[in-house]
Amino acid sequence: MDDATVPIMPPPPGVTSNFTDPVTNGLILSKLIPVFMAVVVFFAVLRVYTRAFVTRSLGFDDVLAVFSAALIVADLAVNLSLLHNVSTEGIFGVHLYDVSVTKVTGRLMQSIMWLLLLYMVAAMSIKLTILTLYHRLFPLDRHVTWMIRIGFALIIASYAAFIIGVLVICVPSIPRADSLHDTRISPEAIGLLQCISKCSAIGKVLSVFNPISDIYLMSIPLPLIKDLKTSRGKKAGAFAIFLTGILACAVSIVGAVFRVSQGLDFGWEIIPTTLVLDLEMTIAFVCSCIPVVFIVFKGGVESLGAAVSSISHRRRRESNDKLDKKTSSAEDALRSDSPKKPASVVTGLRSLIRKNHNAERNVSSFNELDSLDDDYHVQLQQMGRRQQENKSAAADSPV
Repeated sequence: MDDATVPIMPPPPGVTSNFTDPVTNGLILSKLIPVFMAVVVFFAVLRVYTRAFVTRSLGFDDVLAVFSAALIVADLAVNLSLLHNVSTEGIFGVHLYDVSVTKVTGRLMQSIMWLLLLYMVAAMSIKLTILTLYHRLFPLDRHVTWMIRIGFALIIASYAAFIIGVLVICVPSIPRADSLHDTRISPEAIGLLQCISKCSAIGKVLSVFNPISDIYLMSIPLPLIKDLKTSRGKKAGAFAIFLTGILACAVSIVGAVFRVSQGLDFGWEIIPTTLVLDLEMTIAFVCSCIPVVFIVFKGGVESLGAAVSSISHRRRRESNDKLDKKTSSAEDALRSDSPKKPASVVTGLRSLIRKNHNAERNVSSFNELDSLDDDYHVQLQQMGRRQQENKSAAADSPV
């Protein structure tokens, strides 16, 4: 039998393999990947711009962020190439019973292995970026410092184990050109199925580790944010900035469900799993940048608020001018139709109107002057510094 007519896996009962124009479910993912790339590049550039030109405080966390962005873009590029090469040598988005064994090559297996490795390294780098940012914000808080150190150890050790596992499983499964042991089924197809079968266990463990580590990362800054000396609204805003990781955690849980339920039809079932994983990486990267780039958005919001306030103030002034004109007309009518009133009455009326108008202005000015410092980054660092000084003073004081 010709290998070109042999599918990678047998079709279900009553189904005939279609090698000519197989049905694919990868079109949506191929349209979304460029969007994910654009979002990652945008936030990476915005982060570097914010740190380099706005706050002038570039740090190692920004270097890690740029490295993470490069890894994510590389992973998405490999993914996109696998989707676009379905007609020639790809299996992504196609049922394996619609793919001939002759399409499974060593190059394809290497691409799949690189896809797994790039995802793992990118996910690890994003988490390390967040931990490095925490260490920069809370350098003197002992509790947070220990949580950060534990996070570094767990994340590096876990992802290193996952990466080594993929290399140990997949590299020996990629056959050489002279290792043809089966005259009918290509050794590449056999190696691919072995790699997929063994790596599925790693994927399931990783799918459980991801949301757990995300929850751990989100919990680190919350106690310090709770103690911020600011209004409830601004404190809620600070919580919201750090809790944007909830969205990434939710997507990670969805990805775990897809991975655990994934069967043997790798080519078809990998699409929803990959879509969720790509979305998870993109959201996680955005979450790692939001605490830095929010300053830029904050300036835009304040400018918009100032513009709205200016328009409102101008309309209120025009309304008061019209009221003054009507009052003057009424005063003229009273002078002509009534006995002459003492000047103090007219003066009192005008003073009352002006005082009311000035009162509005004073309240507005008071609210603006009474606003608190929004730079909670500085507050958190000062809070950690004060806690460290208090602990040192308590240790040095005589009993």
